[in-house]
Amino acid sequence: MKTDSGGRDYKSKYTEKSITGRKADRKYKAQPYIAAGISGRGGPVTVLERLCTVFVQFLFGAVLLFLIAISATMTCSVYGGEEKVQYGPDQPVVHILLLIVFLAAGVWFYRKRRIGADRFSLTARQYRRLIIAVAGFYLIWLLITMYWPNSDQRMAMESARSLLSGDYSPWDAVGFVYASPMVPLGYAYTYPSQNGLILFLAVIVMIFRDLTPYAVQILNIGFLFGGVYFLSCLAVRLFELKSIRGILILTFACLPFAFYITFVYGTMPGFCLSSAALYFVYRYIETEKLSRFFIAAVTAAVSVLLKSNYLIVLVALVIYLLSEGVFRRKARFLAAAVLMILVYMGSGRLMNMVLEQATGRPVSGGIPMTAWVEMGLQEGSRGPGWYNGYNVSVFAGNDDDTEKTKEAIREDLMDTITQFAAQPEEAADFFLRKAQSIWAEPTFQSLWIQEVKGGSWLLPGMTDSLLKEGGLLNRLYLGVCNWFQTFIYMGAFLFLLFAGRKLRWEQLIPAVIFIGGFLFHMAWEGKGQYTICYFILLIPYAYAGFGQTIQWLAGSRSGQETGLHKTI
Repeated sequence: MKTDSGGRDYKSKYTEKSITGRKADRKYKAQPYIAAGISGRGGPVTVLERLCTVFVQFLFGAVLLFLIAISATMTCSVYGGEEKVQYGPDQPVVHILLLIVFLAAGVWFYRKRRIGADRFSLTARQYRRLIIAVAGFYLIWLLITMYWPNSDQRMAMESARSLLSGDYSPWDAVGFVYASPMVPLGYAYTYPSQNGLILFLAVIVMIFRDLTPYAVQILNIGFLFGGVYFLSCLAVRLFELKSIRGILILTFACLPFAFYITFVYGTMPGFCLSSAALYFVYRYIETEKLSRFFIAAVTAAVSVLLKSNYLIVLVALVIYLLSEGVFRRKARFLAAAVLMILVYMGSGRLMNMVLEQATGRPVSGGIPMTAWVEMGLQEGSRGPGWYNGYNVSVFAGNDDDTEKTKEAIREDLMDTITQFAAQPEEAADFFLRKAQSIWAEPTFQSLWIQEVKGGSWLLPGMTDSLLKEGGLLNRLYLGVCNWFQTFIYMGAFLFLLFAGRKLRWEQLIPAVIFIGGFLFHMAWEGKGQYTICYFILLIPYAYAGFGQTIQWLAGSRSGQETGLHKTI
């Protein structure tokens, strides 16, 4: 029987049964199909779908080439309380040599494994033990450091404590001022996007009381694993990987992201929920089971309430549903996209209503979000587009009035855009330096977020060696992360090269999120801690890309025929 690359017979794969699992066997409606183009869901690829795929593939490839260039030629670092970006040259020749060595080792290992002569494969039990060992390391690290939250982490936690004690001063209509001693007066009013995080922390405070910071950090290990698990499950389906084991271990052990377990913030729980939403939307489109859609809608909405940056994920999921509705001419997917938006909007209004009833104060207002856009387009002492206090000063300068502040920001934005348009060379230099400070900083501030909290109570010499500039462990960690960052960019680009015309639209949904995050933070306030949650989405692409490259170099025709990585 004639089959496609996925092993399905051509008679069954064009039927609705092969996609939805239902008994119905209705044929697809006649559409302008791309010759020999088969989507991952079993149906032929329409012209519109192919055009969208090529456009995103080209844009994704261009961004990756840019990131490879800046990562291999420039290394940035951030240390100390000033959070000032330092720029330093990199050595592209070393990256190329390391790439050659890595690929040579990969080819040798692949050939050994193919003939059954290798002795390096791990059993399922050994993989589970390895996962437990990595999680155990993270737990030990938390016990060694026992960081107490500072800055916004601390203010969100103190606002949660105030809410539970009946002190509603964080919602007083006054501008919050960072000072010592730090009290949350006006904090939630000034930063209303933190309300979701405050409610989440209030639940933790009710249970763990004074141990809340440490409880959140330990829970973050679970959130990290949950997010990695859902992302890995998605990668197995998108790239037809042989096993979840390799990609799960690689992503779970990615220290630049894993160190954010020390962050008493919405980063890790938001990552877990947004990854779950991404996975369940994909499964909903595969099976059309409404239960999976509602899980996706709720988890996506809650992730945004915990950390507003995950709104980019929600937008990408809406685009995914809309596109599938158009490509497959299914109104239910279009309706699902609208419903996902309504769930998000409804959850936000429900949260605000609960807080308004509890505090007796309106929870809207505060600093307009456009303030972070204008700040992201300004020079600053820390770096181009990094925090410079503009959002706080413009709000205070307009008497803490939201509407007056919006107008002032609008005028400043027009002036900034006019200046960029009049001086394109300076604008290009600004955005280049900003991109380097964010995407060529290989640790993504994973050390800085710990350094500014002070030393550990146990083994301070070891932690100082890792966190402080110039320490032995610091140099080692920076070097490994520098190599790892460039390799992830390279591997993702290799995936695009080998996929070519075989690339499917659904395989690019994580790429759409990444592109959105990249473009968004070129205008928004710049920080490596904001962009690490997008960088982690590149790991599955790099994993599949290097696997594909190694198969090709080893002379495996199966890799070339399927365009997918099936060996690990």
